[in-house]
Amino acid sequence: MIDAKASKRRGLSPSLKAKKILCKGYEPSEFPKGREGDRLRWKHSDEMKCVMKKLLKDGYQILDVEAPANGGRIDLVAKATDGRIVGVEVKSHRGELKEVDRIQAALYYSPQLETVAVANRYYFEILSAEYVQEVRVAAHITEEFLETQPDLARVSFTPHIDVCGTCSNGLCLYRESGSVQMRLTR
Repeated sequence: MIDAKASKRRGLSPSLKAKKILCKGYEPSEFPKGREGDRLRWKHSDEMKCVMKKLLKDGYQILDVEAPANGGRIDLVAKATDGRIVGVEVKSHRGELKEVDRIQAALYYSPQLETVAVANRYYFEILSAEYVQEVRVAAHITEEFLETQPDLARVSFTPHIDVCGTCSNGLCLYRESGSVQMRLTR
């Protein structure tokens, strides 16, 4: 079993850890300030309202908003009609949910959350226990690599469409080439 305390000691939020699982060399861009940052926060809060309405309509009971979970904050905690406690990570982008979204949601799993899901106004996906366990193993391996070989991790690039657009690591050759989209894998 993975040591939850060790995971918290390393200090990576589930959001950053999800991106590091996909590309060890990922470095986050600074969150926009001013109007752009306000717009992104508004967009997320609007998406939260839509997902909450959808959950309530489907018989869920909202138990908590922005609840602490595994070194981060999961957007919603709800009680399903069958009594299960579900942690829901809400994403504000349009279209289908991304792999990085599923990974992030899986990283919020804890015994208090019997299951985790990722959602936006169009999709609601409950993650399987097998998927959550696979992500937890990948997170453990990634954390060990980042901790034991930080210099190598900083230059270990795996281009991925879900993370390259928000990476600020100037050492990445894929980023510098100007043709990141052509080289990205899914």
